Amino acid sequence: MPRSYWDWEEMLKPNANGFFPTRRHQPAVRVARSHCMLLEEGLDNVFARHKRLAAATRAAVTHWGLEVLCLEPAEYSPVLTAVLMPPGHDADKFRKVVLENYNMSLGSGLSKVAGKCFASAISRVQ
Repeated sequence: MPRSYWDWEEMLKPNANGFFPTRRHQPAVRVARSHCMLLEEGLDNVFARHKRLAAATRAAVTHWGLEVLCLEPAEYSPVLTAVLMPPGHDADKFRKVVLENYNMSLGSGLSKVAGKCFASAISRVQ
């Protein structure tokens, strides 16, 4: 019985367009490996790294003259930063350029902010 949970094609299709597949498309192998990596690094170290990288991401965004799409700094996420594009600029076109030139997949804005922002997620850097 075919299942998208184990189907790598289902994971590759959306990523080719710069979209990260939803959790249901992640094969269990990756989830199990991620769990091992978290335990190996230690949760306190993981949380500290995420906070450090998120702060660096927000500092870069601010330095570039862009806006973090979160009104309250106390509510900033240590794992995800949404960045608002300047008026007249398409976030999805920007995401495509980043994917094609730097092999980096950025998240897309949804609903009211579709095409207006992109998201950068913190993950383990190797």
